Amino acid sequence: MASAEASGPRSNLPLGLTCALFAATLYAVATLSAALAYDAGSNPGTVIWLRFAFSTLTLGLLAATLRRRLRPARRDWPALFGIALGAFGTTNGYLTSVAFIPISLAVLIFYTFPLLVGIAEPLLERRPIGLRMLACSLLAFVGLALALGPSFESLDWRGILLAAVASASGLIAFLSTRRLSAQADSIASSAVTLAMCWLAMSLLLPLTSAPALPAGSIGWLGLAAAALLFMIAYLLQLLALRLAPAGPVALIFNAEPALTVVLAWAILSQSLDPVQAVGVVLVVLALVAAALLRRRQPRAATFRG
Repeated sequence: MASAEASGPRSNLPLGLTCALFAATLYAVATLSAALAYDAGSNPGTVIWLRFAFSTLTLGLLAATLRRRLRPARRDWPALFGIALGAFGTTNGYLTSVAFIPISLAVLIFYTFPLLVGIAEPLLERRPIGLRMLACSLLAFVGLALALGPSFESLDWRGILLAAVASASGLIAFLSTRRLSAQADSIASSAVTLAMCWLAMSLLLPLTSAPALPAGSIGWLGLAAAALLFMIAYLLQLLALRLAPAGPVALIFNAEPALTVVLAWAILSQSLDPVQAVGVVLVVLALVAAALLRRRQPRAATFRG
């Protein structure tokens, strides 16, 4: 039997955080791409179903072509279920919450999950919580609050609860991915978890909304980009969490909503006031400070699954 150290994730912090940054960037662009599909007549349920379907079929075909084993080892099933549950809860809770509360408030509640990961991971590993790293997470969260400028005028408990479910799901997904054994293939694991999400979404979609495809080439381009970029970002997120601790990776994901604000200003000509600009700068400063802290810290003990 392999030891806990042998079965745990391999550590490569710089590469892991680089993958996380690219994943956050692609998720931000995918969000804007989905908005183009919505403007052309589609809806969140359809986009979610299609991107789960596209990712499952593409990664499943790729795994089969590369002769990767699609049947996971028994030891990996708990982690895979956790990842699938996290991905499904995050996507649906987050996108459904905006039907009841302002999107900026939903984003702010959802992005409490990096803070939760930063607290939960060291507790589970029975090591002290890094106060400096926690301070970086708090600074990033304050920056997001300024960048998003959430509205508190329309507070509906359903939207708040759904956004909180999305945040808790993000915590589950990140910690479950860190517990996936090093022997599990990333492509095959992603195909399996996304297939579970696709099946669950296929059961949920008829109960929530009617399928609605976009009209026009711009809408279809947005839908295709949202699906493709989601798949690549998901793979990069999984790889990042295989290479680096969940806390620093989660902190990097604070860049996603900040990048969305900047990209919406640069590409869609949406307004960016001075307070939002200060918020974006604070997020960047928090990420830089966290990176410097990680470089100065001694190599952590191997994660035990």
